[in-house]
Amino acid sequence: GGGGGGGGEAHPLLLLPDELVNDKIANKLRQQLADPVAVTTGAMPDWCSEVATKFPVVLPLDVRFSFFSLTAFGLDRTVASFQTQHDRSPSRVRQRLNARTREEDVGGSLGHLRQERAAVKRGEGLLESATEVMRTHAARKAQLEVTFEGEEGHGSGVTNEFYSLVSEALQGRDVGMWLCDDVGSDDSSSAKKAAQQAAFTASHKAQTSHKLSVVSSGLSSPTRPPKPSQEA
Repeated sequence: GGGGGGGGEAHPLLLLPDELVNDKIANKLRQQLADPVAVTTGAMPDWCSEVATKFPVVLPLDVRFSFFSLTAFGLDRTVASFQTQHDRSPSRVRQRLNARTREEDVGGSLGHLRQERAAVKRGEGLLESATEVMRTHAARKAQLEVTFEGEEGHGSGVTNEFYSLVSEALQGRDVGMWLCDDVGSDDSSSAKKAAQQAAFTASHKAQTSHKLSVVSSGLSSPTRPPKPSQEA
């Protein structure tokens, strides 16, 4: 072939991520992950973990996420994941809608996560309260629900708010987890920016005046050569 290729054309040896996915292997792994007994008892074939951990590029994102969520967090979380999938299935939804009473709802239940509730302080003591909660509940398999002291709200919305506030508090400069360019106060930072701007302006003026002097000297009329002396 010739030298440089046309602009915008992909190199023939480059492959897109989707081109590496193997549909046959992905479908076989989906079938294995759909078996609750095999997953919860650890009876899946060895090739499942080999492919998912050593050759993840041949699997699409949904299969990789499913394998991770079903195998990485212990038996309790695995059972809860299967229960969630079962509850969201169309047949289970129709069964719940057709059941007039709870006794008529005979849908199978694999189990649910045990829930624990913790109360934290809102405001200045949030990080300290969050540290104590994580120290107490991090090693447990129960689902954690967080409430704020002195408030009646509870549920997933309040728990999500807790995690959002903690992540925001961890971004503070006083925590000491991050490198900050503007180390000083706002006043010193403004003074530093003003000094930098003044230095830039002075340097720009000096360069401009130098260029003007060079141009003016180049445009000045050249020295006329002396007239030849007349012969006597």
